[in-house]
Amino acid sequence: MSLKENHKRGDLQGLRAFAVLGVIAFHFDVPPFRGGFVGVDVFFVLSGFFITRLLHRELEQTGSINLLQFWGNRIKRLLPNALLTILATVVVSATLLPAYRLPGLAVDAASASLFFANFHFAASAVDYFQLGDPPSPLLHFWSLSVEEQFYLALPPLLAALGLFFNRLGASRLILVALAGAFAGSLVGAMTIIITSQPEAFYHPQYRAWQLATGGLVSLAYVHRQRIAAPLRAFGCFFGLAAIVYSYLAYNDQLIYPGAWALLPTGGAALVLLGLDSPQSAKLSSSLAHPWLVLVGDMSYSLYLWHWPVAVIISALWPEWSVAATCLGLTITAFLSALAYYLVERPVHHLSLQAVGLGRMFGAAALGVIGVAAASLAVHALPSRTNPILTAQINAAANDFGENYLNGCHRDFEDVDQPPCTFGRIGGPKVVLFGDSHAAQWFTPLQLAADTLGWEVQTRTKSSCPAVPVTIWYQPSKAPYKECNVWRNQILAELRSSPPDLVIIGNSSRYHGWVFDEEYQQPADNASAESLWRAALEELYAELAAAGIPAAFINDTPEMFTSYRDCLSFGEMEACGRPRSDALRGMPTSLPAAGQHVIDVNDRLCDRDACLPAIGGNIVYRDQHHLTATFAASMKDVFEKALKSEISALKP
Repeated sequence: MSLKENHKRGDLQGLRAFAVLGVIAFHFDVPPFRGGFVGVDVFFVLSGFFITRLLHRELEQTGSINLLQFWGNRIKRLLPNALLTILATVVVSATLLPAYRLPGLAVDAASASLFFANFHFAASAVDYFQLGDPPSPLLHFWSLSVEEQFYLALPPLLAALGLFFNRLGASRLILVALAGAFAGSLVGAMTIIITSQPEAFYHPQYRAWQLATGGLVSLAYVHRQRIAAPLRAFGCFFGLAAIVYSYLAYNDQLIYPGAWALLPTGGAALVLLGLDSPQSAKLSSSLAHPWLVLVGDMSYSLYLWHWPVAVIISALWPEWSVAATCLGLTITAFLSALAYYLVERPVHHLSLQAVGLGRMFGAAALGVIGVAAASLAVHALPSRTNPILTAQINAAANDFGENYLNGCHRDFEDVDQPPCTFGRIGGPKVVLFGDSHAAQWFTPLQLAADTLGWEVQTRTKSSCPAVPVTIWYQPSKAPYKECNVWRNQILAELRSSPPDLVIIGNSSRYHGWVFDEEYQQPADNASAESLWRAALEELYAELAAAGIPAAFINDTPEMFTSYRDCLSFGEMEACGRPRSDALRGMPTSLPAAGQHVIDVNDRLCDRDACLPAIGGNIVYRDQHHLTATFAASMKDVFEKALKSEISALKP
C-alpha cells in the first residue's frame, strides 16, 4: 500500500473524526464527554504517524529529504485556514466582545501567528493576575504550535541521518532517535508535571513522546503483519476502548497529561497497528462511514473554528444553555465547511511546482507578518463598548498598591522577604501578614500608620495564606512548597521580634487549593475546610502564646467571572452578585476565640448584593481583589484598629 493510499484510508479519517468530535464535545460541555480533551493526544499520535511515514518513505526512495518542499507542503496544508481563523477571530472579537479584552487578545493572536502560542499560554496559565479571566478565543492554537514546532524539528534530523548514513543505517538510526526522543520526553514529562503542570501540558519537549509514539508506530507499520492478526485486532479494540474510557472517565481536574495521557496515547497507537486486520473489518468499516470520513477530512477546519465560536458565545451568553450549545455547534459546522471548501482544500490542491517555492514562502511570510501586525493593532478597530468605561476598567485592572510595584509583595517562586518597612521607624510596629487578600490592604494601612506614627512592615505572598496549611496550587497542579518555606520564615521572624500588632488577611476561597499532607493528595471540600479551621485555630494559638496581638480581616466579596463584561456595557447597577454567594467561603477569623476582627463588607455590599462599582467608581481590579484606590478609602478602618491597639499598649 502506498503512502498516498494510506492518507486516503477512510477508517483513519474516521479516527480523525473521532478525535476532533471528542474535543468539540468537551469544549461545548456536551455530557458525558468530560475527557474529550484527550482527542488532542490522539491527534498528536496521528500527526507523528503520518509525518514520520511520509519523511521515512521519501528517505527510503530518494536517499534524502527535500526540506523546502516538505515545509512548502505544510504551509499549503496548514497556514491559510489558520491565518484566516486568527484574523476572523480578532475582527469578530473586536466587534462583539468588550474592548478591555482586546489588548490581551492581540498578544494571543500574534503568538498564534508566529507559532509560539504554546509557550505564551504556558506563561499566562501561571500568571496569578490572569487567573479567573475568561479564556482566550485563540487558546487552542497551543496544540497547533506544538505540531508546527515538531514539523520544524523532525525533518532536519531525518535529513541529516540520510545525508551521513546509507538508507539501512539511516532507518535504524531513525528508530533509535525516535525511541530516544520518546523515552527522554516521557521521563521529562513525568518529572516536570510534579512541579509545573502548565509546562508539561504546553511545552513541546514534554509532548514530543506522543508525537514520537506515532513515529515509532509508522516505522513498525510495515512489519505489522508479523504480529498475529487476532492479537492486533484485540489491541485495536482495546485501544479504541481506552480512548472512549478516557473521554468518559477523565475530567479537567486531573493532573494532565502525566501518566493519565498514556492511556489515550497508547490506545491510538494500538488502533493504528490493528485497524486493518481481518478481525477489525467491521470496526474499520464503521469508522469509514461517509459522514465520519467527511468530518475527518474537515477535522483541521473544525478544530480551528470551534473554539473561538465557543468562547465568543459563552461571553455573549454567560448562562450557558442547550440552545447556546446547539447554536455554537451549528455556527462551527457552517464556518468550518466554508473555510474547508473555499480556502483549505483549494489551496492544498495547488501544485507546489506551479506556484514555486519562493512565492509560497514569500506569501507565507507576508501572511504571518500581516496577521500578527493586524492583531497587535486590534485596539484601533471600532468597539461596541464605551471607550470611557473601557479606560476605567483597564485602569482598575492595573491599580496596584506600592507594595506590588516595589517587590514587597512576593510572587510564587520567591521564598525570601525584603525588609519592606514603612511609616515612622521606631514607632509602634504593625505587620501586615497573609496572601494577596492581605496585600490589598497595604495602601490604607500605610496611610493610617503615617497619620498615627506607626511603623509598618508588609509580609505578603501570592496564594500563600498565613494560615499554616499546605496549598495545592491549582494552575501548576502541584504542592506550593515555596509558600511553606516563606510562611515558616515569617512566623519565626514574628516570634523572635514580636510586633505590637499583626494584621492578618487571607482569601476565604481555598476550596480545592488545600493539600492533605496525610494522604498526599488535594483535599476534597469538606476535608479542606476541616484542615483550614484547625490551622486557623493553630495560628491564633501560636500568636497568643508568643504574646502577639492579632487582628484578622474578614475576606472581601468575590464577583462573577463576567463582571467586567457587564461593566463594559454600562450596566453597573446590574453587575452585582448576591451577598450570600459573594461572601461564601472558609472562615478567615474566629470571633469566638476572642480575635479582634476587621470587617468592611457592609461598605462593599448592601443587604442583598455586593457591587463591583460604587458611586461610579470600580471597586475591583479583578474578580476578588480591591483596587488600591478604593482600598485607600478604608483608611479610617485601619486607623480605628491601630488606635484600639494604642489604647491597649498604654499602662
